[in-house]
Order: sequence, then structure tokens, then C-alpha cells
Amino acid sequence: MFSNDGEIPEELAQNKAVVDPTLANGLDFDAYDLASNRDSLLSDSQKQRLEDFKIRKLRDVISATVLYGLIFLVFALIFINGMNPNNKDSLGDWMLIIGIIALILTVIGVIGIVSAQSSAKATHINHDINEGIVLSETGIVILDTNKKIRTGTPYMLTINDQVFNPPHEAFLRFKHLDRYTIYYAPHSKIILSAEPA
Repeated sequence: MFSNDGEIPEELAQNKAVVDPTLANGLDFDAYDLASNRDSLLSDSQKQRLEDFKIRKLRDVISATVLYGLIFLVFALIFINGMNPNNKDSLGDWMLIIGIIALILTVIGVIGIVSAQSSAKATHINHDINEGIVLSETGIVILDTNKKIRTGTPYMLTINDQVFNPPHEAFLRFKHLDRYTIYYAPHSKIILSAEPA
């Protein structure tokens, strides 16, 4: 979209503003990204960052599957070695069987939840990359945290009834009750860039 010599094309040069370095560092964007976002478009570098993020999400699924699979294997080996071949009716054997069944169901549930969340996020990111559209909201930012969240980020940023869950580093760059324009990917709701309003 942009030339390699650092020049902003004429049609975007008029739309260029000074980038707030605090926001730019926290959200990982530059003047080119902001200029594209103002035109409701993803920049090439943002498309690449979204693609990289999608790959990391899919790696999370694979890592969780391998980890829980190994835990399952360890408990299965304990189960096999712990069975008393002389007395099949012992209370210890039944407790071990119930424990293994509970573990199997837990592992399957956790893998399913992690896989579904990561797959859904990856699908949303794919839609954002393919469409290349950026939406924006201008208004007062309300920052909040929810420490009870066990998966994902506990950081919530609300602007005009739109709720975002930015990573910690990005969350820290905003000031509670200040006015901002936030540019975001519509399907994944990832904040791409922002500027004081």
C-alpha cells in the first residue's frame, strides 16, 4: 500500500496526523497504519500482524492439546499400573477408575473450550484480514478490570457501548475517562490504532 522509501501516498498525506507515541508503542502502529485506519482500511503491516496473531492463537490450541494429552497419558499409566489384578472389587480401584474418568472428561472439556475459543478468534481474524475494513469509535474511554476472568485478558476498555479486551500493555496506554478515537477490526474486535479525540 505504501512505498518503501517511507513516503505516504498523496491521498493519505492529507489525512496524516501526529501519532501519539504512547498509544503507538502500546498498540504497535505507526503513521501509515493510522492513515489507513482513518480511511477505514487495514494497512499491509496490520494485515501481517493480524496473520501472525492468528498463527499464535492456533499454536496455543496445539500446545494445550499436547500438554493435556501428556497429563492424560501420565494418569492413564498410573491407572494401568495401579490396578490390583488380584482384587477387582477393592474400593481403591473404583476410586482410581472414577478419578481417571473425571480426569478424561476434564481434559476433553478444557481442550474443547481452548480449541473453540482459539478457532473462533482465528476465524474472526481471517474475516478481518480478507475484508480489510476498519471501524472506528470516538468517545470517552472507560477502563475496567475483571480479575475473575480465567481465560483471556481481564482488561476491559469501553467506548460508546463497544467493549474491547486489549492486552495489558495496550490497556495501560489509555487514560480513564479521556476522549479517544479507536480504530478496530470489526470481527475480532482487536484495537489496531487510537488517537486522542
